[in-house]
Amino acid sequence: MSMKFYKRYFIAICLFIFNFYCFSAPAKPMNKKGDSAVEKAERLDVEKADKIDEKYCSLVIESNVYNAEVYINGIFKGYTKLELNKMRPGLYFIEVVKNGYERERFEVFLRRGDSKDVYVTLKLITGYIEFLNYPKGASVYVDGSLCKDKIVEVPIGRRLVVVRKFGYEKLETYVDVYPYETSGVSIELNPAEFYLADFEVSEDRINPLVNGLCNCKISFYVNANEPVTIKIIAENGDVVKQFDFARFTTWNNSVEWNGTDSFGNPVLDGNYKIIIESKNYKFEESIVVDSTMKYPVESFTCCGGGIGNYPTVFNSTKRTVRPSFGAEGIFVIGKEKFGAYGCHLETGVLFDIGKYVEVGISVGGLLGSFKSAKGDSIFPFNVNTSVKVSNSIKMSDSFALGFGGFITYGYSNYFIEPKLNKGIGFGGILGLELPLFYAGISSEFVIGAETGDFVKDSKIWKNAVSLSFSPVDFMRLSGWCGVNNFDSLDCGLGYTVVPGAGGLTLDLSANVLLFFDYKTYVSGKLVLSYSI
Repeated sequence: MSMKFYKRYFIAICLFIFNFYCFSAPAKPMNKKGDSAVEKAERLDVEKADKIDEKYCSLVIESNVYNAEVYINGIFKGYTKLELNKMRPGLYFIEVVKNGYERERFEVFLRRGDSKDVYVTLKLITGYIEFLNYPKGASVYVDGSLCKDKIVEVPIGRRLVVVRKFGYEKLETYVDVYPYETSGVSIELNPAEFYLADFEVSEDRINPLVNGLCNCKISFYVNANEPVTIKIIAENGDVVKQFDFARFTTWNNSVEWNGTDSFGNPVLDGNYKIIIESKNYKFEESIVVDSTMKYPVESFTCCGGGIGNYPTVFNSTKRTVRPSFGAEGIFVIGKEKFGAYGCHLETGVLFDIGKYVEVGISVGGLLGSFKSAKGDSIFPFNVNTSVKVSNSIKMSDSFALGFGGFITYGYSNYFIEPKLNKGIGFGGILGLELPLFYAGISSEFVIGAETGDFVKDSKIWKNAVSLSFSPVDFMRLSGWCGVNNFDSLDCGLGYTVVPGAGGLTLDLSANVLLFFDYKTYVSGKLVLSYSI
């Protein structure tokens, strides 16, 4: 071959290498015409940050044990749950350690850009306790947990063992438990010296004539067998009831007294002593038997307990907490509108603080289509609070005169005309209570009843008469009639009953609110409350 051929061959190879380099090189992005220097710098910073982030990995290590130590390549890194970012790709040797648990070792390989979550389950290191001379009928506890077997598996370390058996002294001892080993405990119980303690009477007042209010629980504690006597003693010193205990099988004991004597007859009203005594111990408590005591068979009103929509001064001596829930359907009859007005839902609670003070709070809402002053659709709601103070004077054995005063505050985001419960009010009550009848009057003056503004002229003066008939202690038939500002009449009928031995009260009522000049509201209400 001639020299000319080699030269051509060499030139061809150089051209091939040059073309390959030019066409295989990555294309550089072209700057758009008009890009600013700031935009170019920002774009370059983002591209640079993306390339840096792609080099790192992230690792999350969790465990079934809180605050377990984590070591990576022999170096302590923190506690579980541990989150590590910007880790370089590679193989890592990980150790998770917690005192009392088996050590866990494993490897994690992270590739470029990996993000891994690892959950580690540590196994508890345990040993065994064997109970020797296990006494029949005894209760054995290890760290507060009851053990049912003679050999139990427990965590390692010092464990508290408690052994109890009625008639014997309590045994407490500590046992050191080692990994996978059995530690023996010898149980030897000593007979207990009798003592009596924790004497309690559940009620300070009962009524033997009303089911559910006549039960009084008398409880006490003994640790061994010895005769014990409980006596119910009247003011004149007579023992009206006696309970004798010859033997016991457990520590906590109790007996119920329902206010009757040894022949099953209700005892007379008065103060009684309840005395418990053994050979070396004696304790005493007092209780009052009161045949006028009863469940508060009354309605739930915005002014507290009462009849219909108005407060009363029933002579009730039972302290109660009464949560309630009620629903009331309201209909309107008028020239401009006829039909359903809305459904009012309300929940609240009454606190009878002793015999004289009652505090109430309730929250309600009116279901229906209502517009605000701005024309927006709203959900009308109201909040009512009340404090009532009352007392009664027993005029004779057959009737009592009650009197009291109250203050109320109501808020609503919308004036609910058939409720009339906005603003602040104050008033008084008088009532005459007989065995079967109640008659009372109430008067309340409310400021800001329509607007909630106490300065503007939106005042209401409510005056009402309430009557009720109680054929039995757990039921009341009621009626009321009230006049509001002498421009509307509020009348209704109600039925209130405590159906069982408990404090559940069912209240049904029908009400008519008649505005003399333009419309009438008719409503029916159901309220459930419970005396605790």
